[in-house]
Amino acid sequence: MSDNNDFSIYGPYHDLIANKRIEQLVENAMLSRSSLTSTALDPRRDIDKECGYPETYELTAEIYKSLYEREAVATRVVEILPKFTWATFPSIYEDEDPNKKTEFEEAWDNLVKDLFGGETSWFKNQEGNPVWEKLFRADMLSGIGSFGIILLGLDDGLDLQEPVKGIEEKNSAAVKVNPEKSDNNSEKSDNVIAVTNCKPYKLTVNAEGRKLTFLRVFDESLVDIVQYEGNPTSSRFGKPVMYSVTFNDPREQSTGGLGVPMATKMVHWTRIIHIADNRGSSEIWGVPRMRPVYNRIYDLRKLYGGSAEMYWTGALPGWSFETHPQLGGDVNIDMSSMRDNAEKYFTGLQRWMTSSGMSVKSLSPEVVDPSPQIERQIEAICIILGIPKRIFMGSERGELSSGQDKNSWNEQIAARQNGYVTPCIIVPFIDRLILIGVLPKPKDGYSVQWPDLNTMGDIERADFVGKTIEAMAKYIGGNVESLIPPMEFLTKFLNMSEEEAESILEAANEILEEQEQEQEQPFQTGPGGHVPDGTGPHGRGMGPGEGKADGSGRNAE
Repeated sequence: MSDNNDFSIYGPYHDLIANKRIEQLVENAMLSRSSLTSTALDPRRDIDKECGYPETYELTAEIYKSLYEREAVATRVVEILPKFTWATFPSIYEDEDPNKKTEFEEAWDNLVKDLFGGETSWFKNQEGNPVWEKLFRADMLSGIGSFGIILLGLDDGLDLQEPVKGIEEKNSAAVKVNPEKSDNNSEKSDNVIAVTNCKPYKLTVNAEGRKLTFLRVFDESLVDIVQYEGNPTSSRFGKPVMYSVTFNDPREQSTGGLGVPMATKMVHWTRIIHIADNRGSSEIWGVPRMRPVYNRIYDLRKLYGGSAEMYWTGALPGWSFETHPQLGGDVNIDMSSMRDNAEKYFTGLQRWMTSSGMSVKSLSPEVVDPSPQIERQIEAICIILGIPKRIFMGSERGELSSGQDKNSWNEQIAARQNGYVTPCIIVPFIDRLILIGVLPKPKDGYSVQWPDLNTMGDIERADFVGKTIEAMAKYIGGNVESLIPPMEFLTKFLNMSEEEAESILEAANEILEEQEQEQEQPFQTGPGGHVPDGTGPHGRGMGPGEGKADGSGRNAE
């Protein structure tokens, strides 16, 4: 257990006062910011209000979750980066020698067995490693809202709200203030009240021999941060200390909130991996992936819904029943009979209608193709996210991304793998497992290596080889060796390394020497003194008087 400092902020009165002050500050800041933005853009009208766009502080984790579950474009916005990032899995190693297995590497490989059922699993293939699947899911779900978490299940026998066995915190100041939970709860910040007169924070670790029994992934809509570290001497100052985790979503009709005896549990930070993408000044809250493109997603909802409703109401022609103008307005119309005939015609198999004293005219439907407007909205989303449109739309449209788009996209994915996923997801996960005793400490540290995304496939390699051979043929046929030496051509123009170029040139020289030796050798007579007739695969049959190698037509003497 942790030893807490004595300070009065734990009192209920001070909790109430602190919460009220923070709520007022956040509300005033948001209202003044919204008013300033509207005035600066156009003082005559509020575009967001006229278009039906909600204010940023009105967007909650529940709204983002609903969009993610029901809107296709919103789902694509959240999932596209994680799916391409985790299309290949990294390698975790301590020693670069693949034939040597260290204790750390063996323990890492055994995590798969523990998560697949312990002694009842014999799985070894890293491609289907459940650890990568859980980290991929955490990367994906953490982008729905401002953050996501991974819950570590351990065999230490303690309650989830207790620190992991073997880890002890001294002078921790867990502040029971939740600054983000105000009326405008989408504005997150790290403004945790610092506790004064604190003793130095100290974390003592004496954990080993733990086993990882399960991993659970949760998005922000199922998690609340209820306590923060308030000791400014701690390296964890301002970070969460205690989480409230809802294990079963009561909104899911398929489960009805059943399956686990508890609905919500308090969980200590040592059992949680906190993940937040698109972080700015905050280390806890990130910008939801849908927030920058929310207005465009909202517009697409109107376009998709409006186009379907327009087709439903306008695709079938309407009918106009008109009486003769000479009859004037005093005409008795049997509305009940007309309604029955129209209902039988439109909803049944009857293909005729009666109209006594009236003419029937068909009203031309007007259905507009919404594709151009939808394309503009998707283009705007791709511009904001920095994703090539063809990649965002997918090859299912029948359009393959160009080589330039693919190379640029691979660079972006590689930058995300090494700049975000490795330092913000994989490293904290492995370091925590080492801290709580699930993995042994590597003697020389560990490394994370991602596969090269620019590795060519079969079709690309065949095309590359064909173009390379064509370039070499033109170089040899052009007789430009005096202007561009072969070594320079291979290294400068074909981007070969010096070793590769030297190997190719050496092999070419050996072939040339063999050919010269074959040409210099005199003809040898066959068995019995006969000259070979040259009908082999390298020559035509020789006629009378064609025995000399130079083809002069004289017999060899």
